[in-house]
Amino acid sequence: KGIIDYNPAEVGACHQRFIQSPCTFGFFFGTPDIYDVLAFCPGAVTPKQTAGGACSSSGECMSGLYCNKGADYTCPGSCQPFATEGQSCAGSAQCADGFTCSSDQTCQKQQKAGDPCTGFCSYSVSCQSDQVCPDNLWCDPTQGQCELAHLAGEPCGEMGTGLNSYTVNCAINLWCNAPTFGTGTCQVPGDEGAPCNEQISACKSGLHCIGYDPSSPMLGTCAGSSAAGSNCLSAQDCQTGLTCASGKCSMPLALGATCSEDSDCATGLVCPTGKCMTALYPGDSCTADAPCAYSRCVSGKCADYVKVGDACAMDADCATSHCVSSKCYDSSICSAPPTP
Repeated sequence: KGIIDYNPAEVGACHQRFIQSPCTFGFFFGTPDIYDVLAFCPGAVTPKQTAGGACSSSGECMSGLYCNKGADYTCPGSCQPFATEGQSCAGSAQCADGFTCSSDQTCQKQQKAGDPCTGFCSYSVSCQSDQVCPDNLWCDPTQGQCELAHLAGEPCGEMGTGLNSYTVNCAINLWCNAPTFGTGTCQVPGDEGAPCNEQISACKSGLHCIGYDPSSPMLGTCAGSSAAGSNCLSAQDCQTGLTCASGKCSMPLALGATCSEDSDCATGLVCPTGKCMTALYPGDSCTADAPCAYSRCVSGKCADYVKVGDACAMDADCATSHCVSSKCYDSSICSAPPTP
């Protein structure tokens, strides 16, 4: 339809890049569409849709445009220029680079150090894990302006009291060694045995914080993988072969044990109803008390979910959980097609 130019050779090379190293291919905040993925491979797809043209993804819109699908994310949307200062960013509207969507749903200039503030400064940036980035700001009410986050050894935490309290941030990938609602100094991530709290950057990669109680002024300790019976937040905190169930490192749970997610259970078991059960797949017999895993129960047999575009009677029939106009609909790009 002339919306994009598609280069099969570049797409093939892109696919090979992904196959060779899927974990380093790219980072996505949410579930990407195909255009988000191919954006990591320049030349694979060239958008050609101009302003006002119909679209289902911003990957179809020319440079400087995005796909606005309205407040309900209905397809097709239309390619529109990015909003600038004072313009609406409600619904699926997007702000141009250098602007951020404020609490009143309008685009405002991203704040920088030295800009005036009264309560908080909202601008922050991503940062490589091996770097320290002070670009996330905090509002200093004593000066009435945004300040760069503090570096190692500088003060951080809750300053002032009552209505005059404010928070001093540490640079990204540093942590504040203050107790809850207290003051401290910014620190680099600690080695095993170093003090820590619940902040992500408190311990070096591969370590986690144990013994920290937010209601206590005492800090916890950075530790390696924990043994059975130790406190945990996820299975990564536990030694190999253990899982994190009900906040404790433990052996994977057996058939019939109470669980909260599939990873709590032993290999071959799933947690569809709060108890570890044998995984049932298409072709296996099923009942209301023995539900299917990653499939649906139809006339006493597990069956595959209906594919996008095929006939359905209800949302539960579809792999996408969306049955629209008696057909399974892919809602990863748009919430729904327009009403006929």
